[in-house]
Amino acid sequence: MADHLKYKAQNSVNLEDILKDEELKSVLKRTSKIHNFRRSINNLLYSCSKEVGFIQFDIRKFKIINDIYGERFGDEILDFIVKKLEECCGNDKLFINLRSDVFMVVTEYDDEEELVEFINKLDREISCFKDVKLQLSYGVYTVEDESMELRQMEDRAAMARKAAKNNIVTNIVFYKEQFKESLYNRKFIEESIQTAINERQFMMYLQPKYSISKNEIIGAEALVRWCHPERGMIFPNQFIPIIEENGFIRKVDYYIWEEACRFIRKCVDSGIETCPISVNVSRIHLQDNECISVLDDLIKSYHIPKRLLELEITETADDQQISLKALELKDEGFKLLMDDFGSGYSSLNILLETPFDVIKLDKKFIENMMVSDKGKLILEHIVLMAEKLNLGLLAEGVETKEQIEVLQSIGCDQVQGYYYAKPMPEREFFSQLEKQYSKKAAL
Repeated sequence: MADHLKYKAQNSVNLEDILKDEELKSVLKRTSKIHNFRRSINNLLYSCSKEVGFIQFDIRKFKIINDIYGERFGDEILDFIVKKLEECCGNDKLFINLRSDVFMVVTEYDDEEELVEFINKLDREISCFKDVKLQLSYGVYTVEDESMELRQMEDRAAMARKAAKNNIVTNIVFYKEQFKESLYNRKFIEESIQTAINERQFMMYLQPKYSISKNEIIGAEALVRWCHPERGMIFPNQFIPIIEENGFIRKVDYYIWEEACRFIRKCVDSGIETCPISVNVSRIHLQDNECISVLDDLIKSYHIPKRLLELEITETADDQQISLKALELKDEGFKLLMDDFGSGYSSLNILLETPFDVIKLDKKFIENMMVSDKGKLILEHIVLMAEKLNLGLLAEGVETKEQIEVLQSIGCDQVQGYYYAKPMPEREFFSQLEKQYSKKAAL
């Protein structure tokens, strides 16, 4: 028996050694490939009489494709792209799969139009695999200084690629010098974010929600602001996309959730028990099991009624796993709000899958609907639909008296926006709440 166990252990170790060897071989092979690729680029730069361009591209939402279809299918896509690159590049252009779904082509050219034509041709070849549409983002850096280090050239192509991912007009972006500033800002944010939490540089701002008919506050949404000791106020659109990418959004959300619970406790202690605070639940939270325990722990720790902490989930989070997590949150007794209703194409599908209690009409959606009679009719039918589904309805981004009048005429009573109030520090919001409740008590 002992010999048998010894034999098993010995074989187990051997297997581990084999796996380690395979991993090492894979790393060495990739390193060698990149080294040879860069050597070929140096040769091209040295010998070429034309201009040289770096084209870097990737697949938008490749992780979601892997989640839906499986990693094996994702690998098939990458192999497919490599084969198409072999066909399109031939012997004239250098290409490599840098990592995961990021590819790079280096080529000589006469004018930029020639580069765009090549990219468009490549895009036509690789934008569909087995009936799955692939959206690709292309960043281009055209070499101006051949003495620049190759890594710097690659970085500039990468900056342009990342800019293309956020561009709704085109999927091809040429490098601009201002991208460098964007890169420095990103680095600053990534390096400063943990200190910001430790030193409580993040602040919870609250934007009131109002009842039109009662002309009073009925709740608020908790929002995050970053007050840096040297740079001053850093607004969410400057740091939220970055921390969503690197996963740090989790810690920032936890911070704001706790701030909201602490504020609710303060309200309850002051006799204000009818002002729920809603917090944003990022997509990343809905993909694991941690968020429910964190929320439950916060509720217990601050001894607050669960009904006073509401959860806002963006309507773009259309995913079966996310719908299942939302069902769990609902079963736990939380009130769920669908944020940004009307901003995408999946709103009605999500309503079928997820047990929301309230839908928040997106600011842009409302603006678009207000410009025509047909749009106003659509809004009216959404209000009727919400009533029949027993859903609450709140209009976001309301800024004008005309919007208020239209919403009131079609039966949408709850609103949020600059017409009533901008997001404000919690002290200022609490002061407004106290005044409102003092007036009601005096009646």
